[in-house]
Amino acid sequence: MVMVRGIVRRAFLSMMPEPSAETACLLAIYDELIEYALTKQDVIAILERMVDFSGRTFTPQDLSAWSGKVLLAFGENDPATPPDVRQKLEDLYPGCQVHLFEGSGHTTSVTQQDEYQAVIGGFLSQFD
Repeated sequence: MVMVRGIVRRAFLSMMPEPSAETACLLAIYDELIEYALTKQDVIAILERMVDFSGRTFTPQDLSAWSGKVLLAFGENDPATPPDVRQKLEDLYPGCQVHLFEGSGHTTSVTQQDEYQAVIGGFLSQFD
């Protein structure tokens, strides 16, 4: 588990923001979870979800009869959703609303809380 924790830590740290006063709590929680809460069973479950996800297909037509709305919110510098991935997601959800948080990474909800909450709130207010 020491090696597995190290691998998981490195993978997720690549998506985390630089340490700052704003991100200190997030990074401490992340480290606590990896070091003390992550079990072998958790790692296996994460890997099983990845395999399951990779084996599925989804097309824009799958939602053609659905009347709901989709908001895609991306951090401009998020390594998990580079521009080509963002475009594929936009293509997957025709008519979706898209918001790009400029200068933000994977943890926009922490590093740009006010803007993040305003975007989510604005999207949800359409349904009042």
